Amino acid sequence: KYKESLSGEAWGKLGGFFTDEPQFKRENIPWSIILEEEFEAAFGYSLREKLPALFFDVKDAQEVRYDFYSLVSRLFVENYTGQLFNWCRENGLGFTGHFLNEDSLFSQMHGSAGVMPHYEYMSIPGMDWLGRKIGSPLIPRQVSSAAAQTGKKQAAAETFALCGWNVGFEELKWIAHWQMVNGVTLICQHLEGYTLRGSRKRDYPPSLFYQQPYWEQYRGLNDYFGRIGQLFAQTKEATDICILHPIRSAWTVFSERDSGRTAALDESLEAVSLELSGLHLPYHYVVEGSLARVGRGTPQGLLQGGECRYRAMVLPLLYSMDERTLELLEEFARAGGMVYSLGQRPPKGWNGLKEPALTELPKEKSSLKEPTFPELSEEKNGLKEPV
Repeated sequence: KYKESLSGEAWGKLGGFFTDEPQFKRENIPWSIILEEEFEAAFGYSLREKLPALFFDVKDAQEVRYDFYSLVSRLFVENYTGQLFNWCRENGLGFTGHFLNEDSLFSQMHGSAGVMPHYEYMSIPGMDWLGRKIGSPLIPRQVSSAAAQTGKKQAAAETFALCGWNVGFEELKWIAHWQMVNGVTLICQHLEGYTLRGSRKRDYPPSLFYQQPYWEQYRGLNDYFGRIGQLFAQTKEATDICILHPIRSAWTVFSERDSGRTAALDESLEAVSLELSGLHLPYHYVVEGSLARVGRGTPQGLLQGGECRYRAMVLPLLYSMDERTLELLEEFARAGGMVYSLGQRPPKGWNGLKEPALTELPKEKSSLKEPTFPELSEEKNGLKEPV
């Protein structure tokens, strides 16, 4: 419709499209008219007959939930993000934006069943950051990890909404610095209101436009953000550590009736993320779907994840693990890569698909350990902290 409506000159000035908070369903089980047919075609059994498993811990509940959310995730990526990305690319345009509910596994289960697979289909992967605060590195690290692994130079953050009318340069700089430390290279500021008439003055303020008394000086701050962002975009973070993102474990246990098991996954993931951040050890998250497609071990004991290579993988609390992930970990560990298991391993016989013999890896070759974090030091594992 945009292409049909805009003149050739106007269309030629268009750089791309921004999608804002797409979601499949907020705070309910997602459904569509094609879901039953697609489910049976993918897994060979009737979803309708297994519907109680999405709500209650009945027999085979984990397997059914895994199948259900893996399908929902795939269809959302293919039929929304993938279609838009491909159309934009075919028409010489960029595609960016951010998804709803990026800030925890539990919240992602309400809107996307995992945001990271969508970032692969964005020219500039993006996130949202609301409020006058900094917090868990999960949101910026998700988007910057996907950008690095797919070879994209920029990761964007819609930011400064809900900072209030009296926010100043010092706090805006503090928030942007924290995002950039976690891999963001492009600050997309919320917002510039043409007018403050009516409810606009209360629409997630401030308006960072001519209404601000510091408007004449604001360019200096933005030039500063732009220079840092370009510097980071032209370089690569030296990242030796990856964390296996446990969204697929969340698929197996997510339930509106009992959030405790999903919350435990969130707590474990945040704990290891904060610990590594506090030690100034850079890291990426990796998702199992991407590993299955582009992951491989190297003879040098490195784990190749798209455009990135890692010396160590950290496993937080997990309830499931795909067969291909386990095969990669076995290959990686036998070549000398380090795998640190910080939570319970998936129980034998269940991982969403099936489990090869991870526990049979020879300990002296696999480096499977239950470490304390001080063991992540240069002299013991070769991990180095870049300048």
